[in-house]
Amino acid sequence: MMENTSDQINLTEMEADIIGEVMNISMGAAATAMSDILDRKVNITTPRLRIVKLGEFSYTHLEPVLGVLIKYVEGIGGINMLLLKVEDFKKILSHLLSIDVNEITEFDEISTSAIGEIMNQMMGSASSPAGNTGYNRQSRNTAKAFCPRRRHYTHRL
Repeated sequence: MMENTSDQINLTEMEADIIGEVMNISMGAAATAMSDILDRKVNITTPRLRIVKLGEFSYTHLEPVLGVLIKYVEGIGGINMLLLKVEDFKKILSHLLSIDVNEITEFDEISTSAIGEIMNQMMGSASSPAGNTGYNRQSRNTAKAFCPRRRHYTHRL
């Protein structure tokens, strides 16, 4: 049984396997949604479960990075966050908007809306498998794009 000792959460091997499998199914559904939107194959790795404190979570290997955040507001508590390199966001937007990647110089309202909609579709797909785990009703807010280091929602590229 999961135990919380002195700010440290410990999962049994079975609990970790179950969470990993639910995430694998959920993120597979999210990747399929992104693939359908982009009309391109999207490959993901098998999710790795690691418990870290928020302040210890590192994504420096992605910088410069932009993110999209969705908060669950009913059913389960938590967030889903998509972090991508700025260059990868530019490639996605270039494909979606049918413009040259070099023409994307600002992460504006249209860009934010497009990336947010992809995240909404992905998390809608991802939450269906998670919803079959006993948390039948799930509700989430609308996705918001953000720049993690700058703590704001638009960013000049």
